[in-house]
Amino acid sequence: MSDSAQETIEVLAADVINNGWSSSYNGPDGVPLFSTAHPNVGGGTQGNTPSTQADLSVTSLQAALQTIEDMTDERGKKAMTKAVLLVVPTGNMWTAHELLKSEYKPYVGNNEVNALQMKDLTYFIYHYMTDSDSWILLAQKSKLKIKFFWRVKPGALRRGTDFDSTNLKHLARFRCDADFSHYIGTYGSQGA
Repeated sequence: MSDSAQETIEVLAADVINNGWSSSYNGPDGVPLFSTAHPNVGGGTQGNTPSTQADLSVTSLQAALQTIEDMTDERGKKAMTKAVLLVVPTGNMWTAHELLKSEYKPYVGNNEVNALQMKDLTYFIYHYMTDSDSWILLAQKSKLKIKFFWRVKPGALRRGTDFDSTNLKHLARFRCDADFSHYIGTYGSQGA
């Protein structure tokens, strides 16, 4: 029961990311978490996903970092976001390590400095991402509006015997939810 509860919690939390491009899961601004057209109050739009989805690479990661740092709020003021975490499924774990931990720029023979190292970016392998070539960037926690909250945390396992059948019964209960209230501080690509 404990494993089943943990699996349910992880899948629920991952749904925010896994459904981040789906128009069936729109946020308060009327578009999905990852969109090229988040509306601004003063007019215009802002995106947090590439117009053409891209695999994780030096170029796509640099573009994503630039986008996160240039984000504005819906009124056009600088959001002051800084990407701190690259989240990847197992299908992208080797690429993430090569991009962020190589001393020199990956995949070139010119011994260029790996400029990605100056960003102090770490990566996390998230086993519950369902798209094997997707990836996302998250800003510092104070800027993120992705929420996970508990209504009832998992408690101690309760058990007892059914008086009529003499079967042993077990009870475990929890209530939680995951969602987002704003896209600021997030960037995602589904891969090519």
